[in-house]
Amino acid sequence: MCRTGSYSNTNYGSATTLLVKDAISGDGYVRTAYLKFSLSGVAPMTGATLQLYGSEVAGAPEPSITVGVYPVANSNWSQSTITGANAPAIGTSPLATATISGTTPRTYSFNLSTYLEQQQAAGAAYVTVAIRGTIYTNGMVSFNSSQAAANAPQLLLNTATSSSTPTPTPTPTQHPRPHRRRRRQPTG
Repeated sequence: MCRTGSYSNTNYGSATTLLVKDAISGDGYVRTAYLKFSLSGVAPMTGATLQLYGSEVAGAPEPSITVGVYPVANSNWSQSTITGANAPAIGTSPLATATISGTTPRTYSFNLSTYLEQQQAAGAAYVTVAIRGTIYTNGMVSFNSSQAAANAPQLLLNTATSSSTPTPTPTPTQHPRPHRRRRRQPTG
């Protein structure tokens, strides 16, 4: 997660949550989460879904907050060093959105098929996406990070090869297992 303003040089790479919101740039309230996934060794994709587990943060004045997953062209960053000051630029239009409502955490899914298929076809070894609110809000959303004890971000991949009735299995990003549907943990 990255913040703006006086927090722009702080790294949150060990945080167990990803706080997300959009606000006036530079005031310290913008929070953007970055996720990087390896595509190395992945068979040709036929679908990709990002799953995030989270909810609105208690006390949000809005009844719901819409967040977007945005493309990021630069994957040259590390979870342990990324800050608001050195974070790569994000695209202007979201690839997918979801409306987050309520304070009871649940899984939200974002269809990233077209984008990841394009990135794979272009030969990308890694792909980065950013999660941010789509409009200015007072409230914010909290998703579990890769550091959380459970329900970390997952990238579910459908590939063109293997069985048609797989059992999804978490796999490290470096060595995908031969299943049609694969789960990929963020790399950092």
